[in-house]
Amino acid sequence: MPAWRKLRLSVLKEEPLCRECAKKGRLTPATQVDQIDGDVVNLARENLQPLCQSCHSRKTSRENDHPNAVLERPMPED
Repeated sequence: MPAWRKLRLSVLKEEPLCRECAKKGRLTPATQVDQIDGDVVNLARENLQPLCQSCHSRKTSRENDHPNAVLERPMPED
């Protein structure tokens, strides 16, 4: 299994709920692992946060300055 997949699964196992939803009192399963600083090569654990698809899409859209678009960044290669 590629290193990113192992790390992603580890983050989701350690913290299975969306961090942003939890801040608002909602219990939503996390399905994505996001790089907080937006740098896809920064895989330090403290830079990774679990998010639901909705929160991840909103954050990514804001980061890319496309408020109405859902954009995905490529995942880092091993």
